[in-house]
Amino acid sequence: MDNQAYETALESFSGVLETLSAGIKKLTKTPLDVPVIAKNDDDSRKREALRLMLKSLASVDNKSALSTDDIDRASDFFASLYGGREPYRHRYADVCDIIFSEMDQSNGELDDGVPYSVNCLAENIRIIHEHMVVNGQNAQARSVLKLADHIDLEKTRLGHYINQQQAMREFQEAVAEAKRERIEVDREFTERLEKTRMEYIAVLGVFAAVVLAFNGGVGFSTSTLSALGIDSGIRALVFQTALVGFVLINTICILLVFIWKMSFSLRKIELGRWPRNCLVATEAILILIMLTAVALSYPPIRQWVGL
Repeated sequence: MDNQAYETALESFSGVLETLSAGIKKLTKTPLDVPVIAKNDDDSRKREALRLMLKSLASVDNKSALSTDDIDRASDFFASLYGGREPYRHRYADVCDIIFSEMDQSNGELDDGVPYSVNCLAENIRIIHEHMVVNGQNAQARSVLKLADHIDLEKTRLGHYINQQQAMREFQEAVAEAKRERIEVDREFTERLEKTRMEYIAVLGVFAAVVLAFNGGVGFSTSTLSALGIDSGIRALVFQTALVGFVLINTICILLVFIWKMSFSLRKIELGRWPRNCLVATEAILILIMLTAVALSYPPIRQWVGL
């Protein structure tokens, strides 16, 4: 193997080692962050140390799962915390504050109704308690058990709080949806009411037009017949009467059809063909009467028919 090939192989081997080293670093367990306290520390120091310890145990990092060394160091921490001449008494408010603060950091991701970190904290405290019992630290283990019970209590309370928040959001969404539906219904009702009002006005107007047309036709026929007089002949009277009837009937029918279309256009109600047939027959009779009257006005036709 020449020098160039040897250098190439060495560089490749170095790259593999660097990649392997980086992978091992990623798999390396991060030690648990355990605060340092002494049995004779004052209350404020122990209180702050317990808060830091609980936050460390509530980590959701997969690499932060408790190792044997972490459990040993955590057990020593709680032994120092609850040991001494005056055993430390943890505050309920601190436990509640830490549990509820995890909800703000969970970004809405829940595990069994609560943030995953809260479940990690409760599980880790139970593991530490069992380890202390096995190692004969019964006095301090009882205090840790009380701490675990308080964590479970706040965990349950947090679960109910989250459920209430979700129910409240769903209720607010339902109220907002109901408001939107009410606005839409009000808009449709207003439009329908306005349309109905316009239809009523149109129908009343058409009815008024029908009455006026009928009265006008009657008045026109009366005045026309009066102007013709009795000496004008029966044929002129018949023709005039048929003409007035033809115009009046068609006018009234047009107005009635308009009313029908406005009132029943959406219901699709049909009367059939009999109204049209009656109208056609009536108009045919009137036209026949007018044609007959016109034809009889000529003397040759009257002589031909023997009148």
